[in-house]
Amino acid sequence: MLSRLRNSLWTTSSSSYLVTILLEDLSDKISPLGENEDARIFLREVSKPSAYGVADVDKEGRVTGLEEKPSDPRSNFAVIGLYIFNSGVFDIIDSLTPSDRGEYEITDVNQHYLEQGSLRYEQIDGSWYDAGTPEGVFQASKDVRSSRSHD
Repeated sequence: MLSRLRNSLWTTSSSSYLVTILLEDLSDKISPLGENEDARIFLREVSKPSAYGVADVDKEGRVTGLEEKPSDPRSNFAVIGLYIFNSGVFDIIDSLTPSDRGEYEITDVNQHYLEQGSLRYEQIDGSWYDAGTPEGVFQASKDVRSSRSHD
């Protein structure tokens, strides 16, 4: 099963990469899952949410909806590609079927937890870069270089 995990769920096609670069200390947000929480996704408010997977959330810290690159997003909270799952994730992975793109989608895992009512979120406010695009890599490089020059 771990071989399947390594070789399929996290494999990306040549047309879609998700690489996340964070310049924020998340040690206060990376914690064990809480009561009635089987999975946690990390979100950041963005100006162009239609370019990302988007989450709807409520004030109690629950995710109430997920959309993949919506043309008319219901929120500005992008799913940034950082997740914490309980050990049940492996059973969920085993139950998945490939998408129309022939890939196992992390969104399907998150959707499973959402339907169970056990998906929570953590919001980040610091620098986040979607390094799946040349522009994202370039901007991250510029910002890291700039911050290092002030040390």
